Amino acid sequence: MHPKMDVAGLLRNTPFFNGLSDSQLFQIQQGTSVVRAKKGDILFLKGDQPTGLYHLVFGQVKTAFPSVHGSEKVLQILDKGHHIGEVAALLNCPYPVYAQCLTDSLILHISAQTITNVITQEPALALHLLQDISERLLKLMQDVEAFSQQTTQQRVIHYLLDLTLQQQNLQQTSQIRLPTTKGVLASRLSLKPETLSRIFHQLVSDELISVKGRQIQIHDVNRLKKII
Repeated sequence: MHPKMDVAGLLRNTPFFNGLSDSQLFQIQQGTSVVRAKKGDILFLKGDQPTGLYHLVFGQVKTAFPSVHGSEKVLQILDKGHHIGEVAALLNCPYPVYAQCLTDSLILHISAQTITNVITQEPALALHLLQDISERLLKLMQDVEAFSQQTTQQRVIHYLLDLTLQQQNLQQTSQIRLPTTKGVLASRLSLKPETLSRIFHQLVSDELISVKGRQIQIHDVNRLKKII
């Protein structure tokens, strides 16, 4: 049996809920349930009617479009601190994607009605939520631009350079870690797994990177930048 979770403490330590009063946090707590998910667990399927948003305390979740042919298109790879399904919950429309845990994860499910009630009381929370949604929309627009205008190699290099920023490793020679498996990453970049492998092999052959499992050593950031 799992020990009782301190939901109030988890909410209080979440930047998203900074600035809320004790009474507002208590209101959110009343509408929050804890989800202890295992790797491979499905949070929701495409077409499901939403009941609320999910806040990822720790772990990793992907959102993806399913395919009738058995493949998928990974849209996002989300980790600690991210929200999942908030747009569908606020619009009360079916989820346009499915969400699956890539690792064991601890997640808070906050009912849509609870979020709506608190937003009407605290405009700052609505602004924070709007900023989060806007950042994701901007990222999706950047992805569309990259996928339509960049070569497959440029797409991979751009992703690796983005990781150096996300992981705050800004040295001329940088070591980064892929956040997920190469198969999931290939889908995220709209590539076939064999294409991603071929690009990695070419970059290694050109002495631009070294690869050991998920660890990537970038030997010369400026050389990579010149390719894109």
